[in-house]
Amino acid sequence: MTVINCPDPWPKLRHRKRRLVNTGFVAWLSRFMKQDADLYFATDFVDYGLDVAGFMALQKGFDNQLAPDTFRHHLEGYPVSKYMRRFLDMGQPIYYVHYRKNSEKTVQ
Repeated sequence: MTVINCPDPWPKLRHRKRRLVNTGFVAWLSRFMKQDADLYFATDFVDYGLDVAGFMALQKGFDNQLAPDTFRHHLEGYPVSKYMRRFLDMGQPIYYVHYRKNSEKTVQ
């Protein structure tokens, strides 16, 4: 299982290329993940959540575990950090993405 919990969103447009989670990173990471391993991503930054949900839906080698949704604002059993709790208490949503690696070859 791989859990990526609220990484730095690099909110400025010119800095977004520095974001940890992108198609290249997921392709690289998948080389080390066993078949049927879960990949969880959570963020409190709207743009980052939508971006990851969007490209993961197209990422080869992974199956969406939240289908028909690409993300959810609540994921049963997912631990909530004190920082996530702050955002939730302010009424801001958390974006959860959950995929499972399948046997299909990933793009590298």
